[in-house]
Amino acid sequence: MKWLILVICVCLQGCSTNYFLYSPNDDIGFNKSDFHHPVKDSFIRSRSGNTLHLQHHLTDDPIGLVIHFHGNRGNLTQTVEKVVWLVDEGYDVLLVDYSGYGLSTGIPTRQHLALDAQTIFEITADLNYSHKVIIATSMGGAIALDGLEKSQLESQFDLLVIDSSFESYQNLAHDVVANIPVAKWFSNKIPSLVSDERAPKENITALTDVDMVIAHCQDDNLIPISRGQALYSFAGENSQFWQFEGCRHARTFTNEFPDNQQRLLSYINENRTNKLTARNSQSVLLD
Repeated sequence: MKWLILVICVCLQGCSTNYFLYSPNDDIGFNKSDFHHPVKDSFIRSRSGNTLHLQHHLTDDPIGLVIHFHGNRGNLTQTVEKVVWLVDEGYDVLLVDYSGYGLSTGIPTRQHLALDAQTIFEITADLNYSHKVIIATSMGGAIALDGLEKSQLESQFDLLVIDSSFESYQNLAHDVVANIPVAKWFSNKIPSLVSDERAPKENITALTDVDMVIAHCQDDNLIPISRGQALYSFAGENSQFWQFEGCRHARTFTNEFPDNQQRLLSYINENRTNKLTARNSQSVLLD
C-alpha cells in the first residue's frame, strides 16, 4: 500500500505537489523581446550552492520593487504575467527561478529552495527602493515564508502577498491525493510519507513585522480555499484574508481579472503611502 501512495505522490503534477517534489522545466513562455520595457537578466550564487537566474523588469523612475516567487511548476518565463503588469503601474518587478528551474542550476529540494529565498531577501534588503513588496504564488508562498523567516529581514520589506497557498505540506498532500479516485482511500496514509518540517504555518507565525495579504480563489480546484484560510489563521494581526470569486488556481491577479488587479494595486499603493508617512514621522521625531 505504501508504495502505491508513493507512486501517486511522485506522479502528481502542479503547484500543490509535495513529498520533496517539484516540477521545473526550461521551456520559454515569454521572451524579453515580448515586453516594451527594459528587461535585464542576472545570475547570483545562492546559499544553496547553486546559481540562480533572476530577471529584472524595469520602469522609469520606479516607486517601488515587487519580488515574485512563483509556484512549483515551470519557470519564471511562464509565470511572469501574474506580476509584470505592475511595471506599467510604476514598480520594478524582480522574478526569481529557484534551484533547478529554468536557467538556474542544481536540484530543487525544500531545503535548497528555502536557502534560495533567503539569499534573495538578503540581496534585495539593501536595494535602494522606498517600498518593497513580495508576491508569492501557490508553492511560492511556502518558499517565501521559509526564506523570509530564515533571513530575519522581514522588517526590510513592507508587504507580503500570498496567493493560492497552504499552511501544511501534509494537509495539502492529503487533499491532492483525496481528489484522485484511485487513491482517495489511501489519503489518510499521507502523514507517514510527507514531512511537515518548516511548514508554512510555523513560518508565518514567526513573522510579525511585515504586513500581509492572504488571497485565495473560492473556485480553486487544486489547492482548496480552506488551505488558504488555515494559513491565514496562523498569521498575525497585521494580516488580511481576501476571497475572490470566479478565478482558477494561481490566476487571481492575471489580466483575466482586472478588478482583482485593481484591488491589489490600490492596496499596494495605500501600504506604500502609510509606510512612507510612518517613516517620515519617525524621522521628524528623531530630528
